[in-house]
Amino acid sequence: MTTKILMFIFSYFLCTATDADAVSLPPSYELEIQKLIAQQNERVSKSNRGPLPDNVYLYETFESPDLPTGWVLFDLDGNTPNPTVGDFTAAWNVRPGLHDAFSNTLQSTSYYEPAGQADDWVITEQISIGEGARLRWFASSEMGIPDGYEVYISTTTQDIAGCKANPLLFSTDAEGNPLVQRTVDLGDLGYANQDIYICYRNNTDNGFALQIEDVQVYTPYDNDLGVVTANRPSEYTQATLLTGNPQLTLEVEVVNDGLLSQSNYTVFALVLKDNQLFEEVTIQVPAALAAEQTTLVTFPSFEITEPGNYAVIYDIAPATVEDENRDNNFLFLRDVLTVSKNVMARDDGFASNSLGFVSDNGGYLGNAFLIEKEVQLNQISFFFTNFCSGGCDLAGLALDTRVFSFDASTGLPDGILARSEPYTIPETDIISEEIVLDFSLPVLLEPGRYLLAVTQPAGPDQTIFVDTSENKYTAAAGWLSIPNDSGANWRNVEFYNRPEALMIRGVFSSPAQEDLIFQDGFDTQ
Repeated sequence: MTTKILMFIFSYFLCTATDADAVSLPPSYELEIQKLIAQQNERVSKSNRGPLPDNVYLYETFESPDLPTGWVLFDLDGNTPNPTVGDFTAAWNVRPGLHDAFSNTLQSTSYYEPAGQADDWVITEQISIGEGARLRWFASSEMGIPDGYEVYISTTTQDIAGCKANPLLFSTDAEGNPLVQRTVDLGDLGYANQDIYICYRNNTDNGFALQIEDVQVYTPYDNDLGVVTANRPSEYTQATLLTGNPQLTLEVEVVNDGLLSQSNYTVFALVLKDNQLFEEVTIQVPAALAAEQTTLVTFPSFEITEPGNYAVIYDIAPATVEDENRDNNFLFLRDVLTVSKNVMARDDGFASNSLGFVSDNGGYLGNAFLIEKEVQLNQISFFFTNFCSGGCDLAGLALDTRVFSFDASTGLPDGILARSEPYTIPETDIISEEIVLDFSLPVLLEPGRYLLAVTQPAGPDQTIFVDTSENKYTAAAGWLSIPNDSGANWRNVEFYNRPEALMIRGVFSSPAQEDLIFQDGFDTQ
């Protein structure tokens, strides 16, 4: 039997959220919230931020699309990037994040054609440090294809010889995913009151891509609590009240960046709807948090009962002293969930890749959805790509979508419950086009878990590419069936090292509603 997993890579595009009627904000948050929203909707260059505090010697977030002024690159491997990552034109590149298109990061690839080992360096501008300085950055690489790297320090020259003249500061063979915070205490290593350069080296053999962001060299304050990272509050990007009230899981990792232990501090979760404050939830944490330590703070589940575009802002405050550094107190999670009239989706509307496979026996690609109350399924939509430059081999081919139940004992998709009307592929280029397929009659779904799937035709030259999104992803939600002699052979997409969300959606209506409700998708401009 012939089976091959195939993929395409696309560039990112942007969408904007809608505004709603204004709701008054508490004075203590109004300025911070509006500032965070503005920062997310418009990238601001480092030069517009104003001077850094005296204890912060370098703070680079790569908001400008260019390499920071004074930084230098060295490409020692001379390898050619694989066409899949052909937009990596230098040893390190400032580009939209691997998993967050709204935020720039500094990235290096180790995926070459032919395969080879990376030896790519980036060295910061000169940094003048004082006593007790620390180096901190965030990094990640692709799940299943991790990149490793090394970090050096130069106290003499801005070149590789200067970097290698001192011991390694840090190294790993496989950086984590999602984002990992890394910290090195330069003062403990004897570096103080001198000029330095920080050097990052990607030395991975046949990986994919590495990214770093928020590089900071600083001397800690006494009292400095911060927010590090947070989980995705919802496994969906769109939900509808027709299938049940969506829940937000609010969890945030906080850090004590100061020198003094903190206890009885307060963590805030501000839930925004349509860019306005909707509800504030707070938790007081009595346990002591020692210097340089992190902890995970979990809020009660937050139930949504109104349509709208939801976001979450986290904040943290000490109990009895003033936080000396407010810059790291906030974390803004935009586009957490859109509660629409009738759509459920796991993707965020940004088609970055496309997934398909060749199989003599055909198969399916699908998304799992949890239905919490009786509802009618009217349509399944999917984003589809088909290039005709080399000939439209798929022109005239008919495909459809299916609804599967799950077997409670095996946890695998099982019986086919319904099949949509067919779609005939035209003889023309199709690039990330949403195809919406009706059912001849609405499909009544009882509470339970269902798979909405696109058929994959059988044959060596028949491949349907369903678009995928990297920015939002939930494990064990996307499924592929590549049948073999033993049966359907269902696997999750991560089994094939594809931690991405399939762009397959469901369109629903109330069981008492006879007329079809048409889809209201993401707002795009």
